[in-house]
Amino acid sequence: MRRSFASILTDGSAAVLAAVFFLPAAIGLSGCASSGIRTSPYRLDGEMVQGGGLRMDSEFFYLFSFANCTEREIAAFSVTLGLCDGDGLPAFEDYRICADFSCAVPPGGRVELAIPLDDSLYDVPDELYQTDCFYVNRIVFADGTVWEDVFGRYGL
Repeated sequence: MRRSFASILTDGSAAVLAAVFFLPAAIGLSGCASSGIRTSPYRLDGEMVQGGGLRMDSEFFYLFSFANCTEREIAAFSVTLGLCDGDGLPAFEDYRICADFSCAVPPGGRVELAIPLDDSLYDVPDELYQTDCFYVNRIVFADGTVWEDVFGRYGL
């Protein structure tokens, strides 16, 4: 015998229904809130450029600035970059590339860096690619502690 949705709610099955549908959502939200990360430990800004007067053996670069928003010195960090053309097609054969930087960035400090792109580009573009994603995936602090963000929550 088939029962209507209204009869399920009136015979006490509402508690089971609520547990099945709402409990997983509540657990997921509490997990996000308890992760301990409330703000981004960095700020990024960047764009792809051609040439630009840089003295490197590459024609295309991704120029960016990285700012340390913490109260601890950063010893090294890694970034993940994805670029796409005007049609949304990826610029890199592997869709994204990662680059590692070993440079001290004091609390509140900022550095300007470049990622050479010539060896990573799928094709030489007619127009410069647009940023699809750009984020810091790992920070190593001078005290040896490590912060990671594999999903790019705080990126561009």
